[in-house]
Amino acid sequence: AHWTACGWAMVASMQGTRETLWATTWAASMDFSPPDTPWNLYTTSLYWAVMTITSIGYGDVIPVTWTERLVCTVAMYICGIMWAYVIGQICGVLGSSDPHTAEFQQDVDDLNGMMRARGLSSEMQVRLRG
Repeated sequence: AHWTACGWAMVASMQGTRETLWATTWAASMDFSPPDTPWNLYTTSLYWAVMTITSIGYGDVIPVTWTERLVCTVAMYICGIMWAYVIGQICGVLGSSDPHTAEFQQDVDDLNGMMRARGLSSEMQVRLRG
């Protein structure tokens, strides 16, 4: 989230002080003054980054210029991949937390495959599973 926030803040800083930037548009919509210090700009950018990474996306901090849209699209793509990876890793850890159950399920899958390949009758398949 930190590097995404730094990139998003850098986009606002590099474009100058125009009236139509994400930072000034967001501040005006919230009745805030635009982020005038690096810390205020960073915290607002970090807020946007966390909302983007976690795919919550409230939509209150939005890209306004073409450059901001491009950076936002790239950030959403990269953050979406990172988020999917993290969720996948968590699911993988939880799914393999009981090795005995996983081994049993693998054995049953192997048995079902063997019975299908050998063309065993349904009654015999039920007897072997039971």
